[in-house]
Amino acid sequence: MSVINPQPITCEGHEFGSIKEFANHYGLNYAKVQHYRKLGKSPEEIVRECQFSAASKHSLLGELKDSGNRILCEYDGVKYSSLYEAATALGLSPSQVYDFRKRHHLSPSAAIEMAMERQKSGKRPSAVAKKCIVDGVEYESREAAIKAYRIPRITVYSRMEREHISFEEALVRGHRESIYCPPTASLFPSLRLVPSKAPLQQPILEEMDASLRYYNIPVQHLRDMLTFLPVLFADNNTYLFFSHEARGLEIVSVLPFSLDLETINTLNAAYACSKLSYNATTGQLLLSGFQMAKETGQDIKPLLFAYFSVASILEQLMRRFGEPSEADGEPASV
Repeated sequence: MSVINPQPITCEGHEFGSIKEFANHYGLNYAKVQHYRKLGKSPEEIVRECQFSAASKHSLLGELKDSGNRILCEYDGVKYSSLYEAATALGLSPSQVYDFRKRHHLSPSAAIEMAMERQKSGKRPSAVAKKCIVDGVEYESREAAIKAYRIPRITVYSRMEREHISFEEALVRGHRESIYCPPTASLFPSLRLVPSKAPLQQPILEEMDASLRYYNIPVQHLRDMLTFLPVLFADNNTYLFFSHEARGLEIVSVLPFSLDLETINTLNAAYACSKLSYNATTGQLLLSGFQMAKETGQDIKPLLFAYFSVASILEQLMRRFGEPSEADGEPASV
């Protein structure tokens, strides 16, 4: 059984079955695509970065040719190997030029001309200059908000177009995906779990179930009595479920001991991928982890890494603070 399937990737509305297929379609270097993926760049950013790099090489090889999604263009008698190269050479914002070209259905040269006119007149697109409120904070413009969140503009607008969401949601989601998102286990205390034989009907959990079993980790299927949310109970101590509100996989273990606040704070400062917290309702000490994930087409590898990271910390805590419990091996009634 294959644990890790080829990772689908969507770029500019086109879905590819794997990263290799995506790279071949756009004529990109596969190794560089993998490198930029690890840095967390969006498919659109990868195309831009790789094509810009390729353009500098083509300029040394003589005649330029269309390749993949690279747009050859000419402005003021000068030929450029890509729209990105032309924009940067002329001191323009590449994302603004792309935006003009797509929004107004312009040729590359016409899009550059419009951006140049905007720059000379000192005007900005009205959508950019409009005041906006993001996460309760008001900004003078979208550009000011993007700058405050330190996210590439093209990432925000690509997400808006691809997922049909508002500017505010695209910006906040991008911020959360670009930095460490601390696990909250906010949903777990409300769950009332019982054993279930019903199909999981949740692609992420189905993949996790198969992958964990591949590593000989026992897995039991549970469901919330009220919402019928499917939950995996792995290795007799850890719960895994997809949180729609947080848009990711929550991983929670109930620890059979308690710790003082000072010790909890000290441990949390040391852990990067997991956090300890008390369930105020039940008085249980929870160890929780979190990994951002898509509901469909998600690469299972980062989810497995998140699970094994939590499992490793759980093992350390049990060796240091835990005591054998008669209830070991039975899923806790949450």
